[in-house]
Amino acid sequence: MFKKRGVCFAIFDEETGPVSVYFKGINKVVADKIALKSMVGTMSLSQEVDEGESIIPLQEELKNAFVYYFAVPDEGGRGGVRIGTLSFVVEKEDGETLYRFAPILSEHSKRIVQDVKKHYVYRQPISQTLIDSVDSILSIQDFERAVLPTSFKEYLIQSHIAKDTIFHRSILEKTSNFSRKEEIFGDKSDIIGRDKNQNIVWILLSRNFLRMSNEDKRNLYEYLDKLRENIPSLEVIFVLNELGLRRNDTFDDRAIEKITKISRTSEAEGKEFDLYGTDSDENIIWALLSTNFITMSESELDELNKNIYQLKRANPSMEAFFILAEILRYTKLQPPKPNFEGKPTGLKKIMGAKTEYQSLLDSLTKKEKSEE
Repeated sequence: MFKKRGVCFAIFDEETGPVSVYFKGINKVVADKIALKSMVGTMSLSQEVDEGESIIPLQEELKNAFVYYFAVPDEGGRGGVRIGTLSFVVEKEDGETLYRFAPILSEHSKRIVQDVKKHYVYRQPISQTLIDSVDSILSIQDFERAVLPTSFKEYLIQSHIAKDTIFHRSILEKTSNFSRKEEIFGDKSDIIGRDKNQNIVWILLSRNFLRMSNEDKRNLYEYLDKLRENIPSLEVIFVLNELGLRRNDTFDDRAIEKITKISRTSEAEGKEFDLYGTDSDENIIWALLSTNFITMSESELDELNKNIYQLKRANPSMEAFFILAEILRYTKLQPPKPNFEGKPTGLKKIMGAKTEYQSLLDSLTKKEKSEE
């Protein structure tokens, strides 16, 4: 994977413009062009958020690049910061595969940027420690391991909030950094998005909703209400339901390894989902549908479940279906009522046995009448 690959670390200089401070796997001419194109493509965006990423084509160089942009504190820079980019560069034919490994590249870039902030001195030769850190993104071991589930969820949610709506654009603009597996009110979240002041803007919770008991669902609804009531800055809670379509009901690493392209659908395409990942033969491996399943009635959930399996029959290569609910501060939640409310478990079993016994009697009576 990525037999020919390179890296370029660039910094914006007010006098000379974008400068390729360090590069490997590409020559200086290409490095300088990549520094310029990556910086121009991200400068306007970097004024709104501290860090971010994009995948850009480099047509003249016949290459593609995953670009991670960031701001380094510097009193001599505009606004007290200096803009930098870290570009992972591959051949043009490997461009689509960058989407598959974007979660890995993003995670690795974040670690390198922390080293840049520690060790980089403007207009000074970079240290061997920083060179080793930048070079580490070229390690093929990183691309042979499977995408971690949390990284994959993070990529899903980042892709989702990048939807071209006023609401999603506002959420994306406010999101400055992420944290994972953070405990809030006694429960762990999967991912939390914060603004530049560290206020929580959104939370992602993963639940296997269709396998939850009514009691589990009621606990989830109570927790959602607690989050909305106690975190004033919270604008939306994303609840991700993973419906595995394999025998073991999970979306495993081997399925992730098949993904070569991630696409977003539009109403014009007629697909019943928003995002989907395909393999090299254009077979759909997974799909994401954004719908407020949390607010659905039992009958509506049953209908949704049927539709998903119809999609599975239409796309036999599909191995997982992700359903994403957006719970806003004003979203009305109606927890399901307890089963056999106020009745002991023993009575519940007796009632079930009585129903089965009555069905048996009815079938025997019908059989006797048919024999007569």
